[in-house]
Amino acid sequence: MSNKDFKLIYETDSHDKIYTNKDFLIVEFPYGRNGVSISYLNGGYREDLESVFNQHLSDDEINEINMDGIVEYLRLKAKSLDLNADKTSSLLTHADIRNTSIVKKSFEKISVTAITTAGTKVNAVRAGDPASYYEENHIYYDLKGNKLKKDMDVGTINIILIFNCYLDENSLLNALMTATEAKSAILQQQQIPSQYSSGIATGTGTDGIILVSDKKSDNIVENTGKHSKLGELIGSAVMESIAEANLKQTWISPSSQSNVLTLLYRYKLDINDFYKDFTEDEKENFIKSLQGEIHNPKMVAVTLTITHIIDDVAYNLMASRTGYNLAISIINNLFSSNDSREVKRLLLYWIDYYLK
Repeated sequence: MSNKDFKLIYETDSHDKIYTNKDFLIVEFPYGRNGVSISYLNGGYREDLESVFNQHLSDDEINEINMDGIVEYLRLKAKSLDLNADKTSSLLTHADIRNTSIVKKSFEKISVTAITTAGTKVNAVRAGDPASYYEENHIYYDLKGNKLKKDMDVGTINIILIFNCYLDENSLLNALMTATEAKSAILQQQQIPSQYSSGIATGTGTDGIILVSDKKSDNIVENTGKHSKLGELIGSAVMESIAEANLKQTWISPSSQSNVLTLLYRYKLDINDFYKDFTEDEKENFIKSLQGEIHNPKMVAVTLTITHIIDDVAYNLMASRTGYNLAISIINNLFSSNDSREVKRLLLYWIDYYLK
């Protein structure tokens, strides 16, 4: 990397060098690599990748870029970085490059390095959630048939996976599936709410991924599924890197999610409806008392139990009447006179709304 603005921050087992500045992360390979990418620039399967990069876009840049010219935009960016535009692939993100997480996992002769930027507060979504638009022949429409401006898709969880072994096209695609499932698993583990439904998110609406293997390696690995050791390494590297990058970018962590209000938030019930019969003084006193209890481990545990019941009813795993009776029984048996009346009142409101 000849540009003096860039700093070498990491080198993989295969001598791939990772450089960053405030807006770019670049991975340069010592020779051509094979890989798969969902990028607009040289996406799909390639045999000749010399580099890949992840670019941060500001709000102004997002608004200014013409999506019809996105490929040429990325080619010009590659050239400005002294990269071969025909042999590089790229991802775009609104996340801060400084919040990148790099995690390597290895076993015996194999290793995988996950390079991740993430942020899940604004664009988190669950697969199968209601759509915002549809497309015909590169023309976008809202669901009423009105033509839309094609907005910039900026990845919120961007993952670059670098393997020190050789994977053919099929194995890379299987690895992509394993990595995607790992992404969904960590979002479920951290109870990341979808912004478009009451479900737990499985990703964001604009995620990106690139996987690159070492085609000159004498170690050929064909199985990248979840039963294989490499599949395990992919899963753990992706999960750890997303958790770390998300913590850096949004301060989301297990402790931040262990919060009564955070757990209830994903159901999109308007809290103002709950407060509508309160006087201003009652509301103020209620909120003050509630704030002292939202991280109480017992209150969090009870809230988690109630939300699981609401989910099971929504997924038709439990009849609503059964769920309602069970939830009320839990409230009556677990809450003592010393426990938070505010949390109890909130939970009863959610139970009545979703289960009664």
